[in-house]
Amino acid sequence: MYNKLIANIKPLGFTWETRDPFLFCVHHLDHYPAGNAQLGPAASLAGRNLGQDFNTNQNWRMYHGETIPGFPAHPHRGFETVTVVLNGFVDHSDSHGASGRYGNGDVQWMTAGAGLQHAEMFPLLNQDAPNPLELFQIWLNLPQARKFARPHYKMLWAEDIPVYVEKDARGKSIEATVIAGQIGEVAAPAPAPDSWANDVKNEVGIWLLKLEAGARWTIPAASLEVDRALYFYRGSSIDVAGMRIPHYHSVELLADQPVILENADQDAFLLLLQGRPVNEPVVQHGPFVMNTTTEIQQAFADYRRTRFGGWPWPRDDNVHPRKLKRFAKYADGSEQRQNWVSSTSVAPATRPGWRNAWPSNSARAAMRRRRSRVKMCPSRRSTWQPGTCWGLRFRCIVRSPRRCSVTIWSSFPRRINPCSPSPRPVIGPAIPPGTPPNRSRGGDTGSSCAPTC
Repeated sequence: MYNKLIANIKPLGFTWETRDPFLFCVHHLDHYPAGNAQLGPAASLAGRNLGQDFNTNQNWRMYHGETIPGFPAHPHRGFETVTVVLNGFVDHSDSHGASGRYGNGDVQWMTAGAGLQHAEMFPLLNQDAPNPLELFQIWLNLPQARKFARPHYKMLWAEDIPVYVEKDARGKSIEATVIAGQIGEVAAPAPAPDSWANDVKNEVGIWLLKLEAGARWTIPAASLEVDRALYFYRGSSIDVAGMRIPHYHSVELLADQPVILENADQDAFLLLLQGRPVNEPVVQHGPFVMNTTTEIQQAFADYRRTRFGGWPWPRDDNVHPRKLKRFAKYADGSEQRQNWVSSTSVAPATRPGWRNAWPSNSARAAMRRRRSRVKMCPSRRSTWQPGTCWGLRFRCIVRSPRRCSVTIWSSFPRRINPCSPSPRPVIGPAIPPGTPPNRSRGGDTGSSCAPTC
């Protein structure tokens, strides 16, 4: 009976494979040193492949940044990004003039829609202490009717994201941070207005789960049509529907049945993604996700012609002044400004999780009314998996509903223009261990590669 609840178990690799309506997820974990006056690392960059620094043997990476780590200006069209920052900060700038700084539990929900450029930089704000960074970026598909929605981004501030708390029969604690969807009476804030998640019948769920050592919890059932996957990214081991799952593995579950989780002897941290499939053809060329190859070609042509509004910032790797606290400035000129959400240094051996002693919902509401600071506890995940990003690694995907037809991996040098009519694959950096293998299940394999950001 238990085995019938599990569709698949896979080790987590370079990127995390996801199920429709999600496109993929990446997990970044970087132990950055103290920052310098330019908000970059106060450490030598000698020996690093600047512009393409994805070396998993290092404690931290510059990614596509050359002075500040992160991802300078790059385009998107046809999908959404949900960026969940557990620890550290991200500076956002985009081609519509919007900007922001968020982190330490904040979530940015961005609809690329018809197209925009944005930069995601990781400012190292502390000059006298390390600047650890941990985040998930989740790509969520848009249905054909919303592919050309107006670009939009929305902030879900840490203070406003509810946490479902439960005690099991032995008094062990279970906490679920509900970024999207609902658990019992605990409902997430509204997502971006054109999102597939904005329709409750699609049952999109993004939950961060923390189970105390020895805790037992039952994941509630969803509808039969929902795809559900569980990503176990920190802990020792956990039993899912009676099967022992080791650390850093994913489990695809049948969503229409409740599933029992039984944790082992360490606190367990998991990400749950679920949703009703969009069930439309997916053609992905790097930063563009559309329904046909013709639409992909048009996306590249539109970007070459318009740059999706141009770039109004002085630098491609734009960051904001160090003194600025968390804020969001939107394309319509409206602004939100938040207090700092502080991090508390805890020795790794005793660090209890990314939120420590998180208050009840009523206490959280009281804190919001008082505009108090919320104490956060940073955690150090034991494994870092970088993303598939602009200028380094490229993924071309053609999917038909309910199956993936082909995945091709290759590399381009940093200076190649990915928006040229026929980008030419060349020999690039070695692909780290754990990269998903090439796989073909039929379908159109004749598309050329473009960057995934």
